[in-house]
Amino acid sequence: MQKYQQLLQNGNWPFPVKNSPFFYGWAIVGFGTLGILMSIPGQTIGVSAFTDPLIEALQISRTELSLAYMFGTIGSALLLTKMGFFYDRWGARTVICLASLVLGFTLLTLSQIDRIGLTIHNILFFVPAKWCIFFAIFCGFLFLRLSGQGVLTMASRNMIQAWFHYKRGFANGIKSIFTSLLFSSSPLILSVLIEEFTWRGTWIILAAFIGIGFTIVSAIFNRNTPQSCGLIPDGQKFEKEQFSRIEKKSWTLHEVYKDSVFWLYAISLCLYSFLFTAVTFHITVFFAESGRDPKQAFTIFLPISIISMTVNFIASWISDYLRLKHLLVTMLISFIMILVSLLYLGQPWGYGLLIVSSGFSGGIFILLISVTWPRFYGLGHLGSISGFAGSMMVFGSAIGPAFFSLSLDWSGSFHALEKLCIFIFAAMLSWAIVHKNPQDTIA
Repeated sequence: MQKYQQLLQNGNWPFPVKNSPFFYGWAIVGFGTLGILMSIPGQTIGVSAFTDPLIEALQISRTELSLAYMFGTIGSALLLTKMGFFYDRWGARTVICLASLVLGFTLLTLSQIDRIGLTIHNILFFVPAKWCIFFAIFCGFLFLRLSGQGVLTMASRNMIQAWFHYKRGFANGIKSIFTSLLFSSSPLILSVLIEEFTWRGTWIILAAFIGIGFTIVSAIFNRNTPQSCGLIPDGQKFEKEQFSRIEKKSWTLHEVYKDSVFWLYAISLCLYSFLFTAVTFHITVFFAESGRDPKQAFTIFLPISIISMTVNFIASWISDYLRLKHLLVTMLISFIMILVSLLYLGQPWGYGLLIVSSGFSGGIFILLISVTWPRFYGLGHLGSISGFAGSMMVFGSAIGPAFFSLSLDWSGSFHALEKLCIFIFAAMLSWAIVHKNPQDTIA
């Protein structure tokens, strides 16, 4: 294992990239983007296509499957910070390869999850079969979310950040164009594959494609940092004195814990995951509650993705010249507009406001989760910092749908929680307006 790890940390294996006719960072943007796309089976949008086939195959209720998914997601959130420390120690290349292998094996295991659950029951015959199946699918979701949504996404995203400094925002804009387009089309693609090859066969195909194919591609073409290849960010030749002028102090996770600005951004991003996951999960109920046709709910996602992609590219480009504070304030205002639009969704302007505000907030969110941590806290401990922030976002996405469900059960409507969220987001907005960026205090 150590021998392979040393090979993957060697920037000149299996070929040197500093002699490339173009700056290899742009190739890293491509392979990092591909890594994020390979995480789709571990994302909520990738799991949703398998929900109904799993319910039928496992003979469990939708609520039981949702609970297993929620507990698996929360479990992965608790482990993600530790995975970030491994990223800081081993580098992106090794972590991406390992995450791809684990994701591939997990998908292969999930393709047999009904049989595994029954096997556990045969061994533990005194435990009800439904409990054994629930435990099996919980474990499957835990590793699926940890390796896919968590580690593979984090490592692929961070690898891109390490190769750019002044052009970091622009590089992220390019990445986001492709991820937005393919993420939005993935449910349709997966549905076609399931219809053609069944849910079991589709997971086996994905397991081979990611676990074998993408692991090999990552080992050959990925590189941890430009410095390990004799380069510096943005494509200049390596000169230690020159690089030291653009390299900022790297904060440790312990130091970041004490910085109030970290909590401002981390909580804001967590609240986005909380809100947008809940809205997506309950979108038909929101429309029915407002008197609209629930079938109309699914028509909003295409225009939202188009607006999000456009806003993200523009915001990514200008972020190289603009303080992130302005983008955070814009995102929080968009959050409030989403909640207002949900309260008045029955009105024509409420429907339009929901699409526009969701697109704006999503576009800026995608940018901030990528560029905030390296810009504020450096690259030295990026894995642990982004891992901890990511765990907060994953946790928010896990509990968001449940909180809105409780609001519906207790009050018969989402409105009470929507109004409470407006108050919380307004408080976050006030904080964002007055905060000072941490890099202002760094020499």
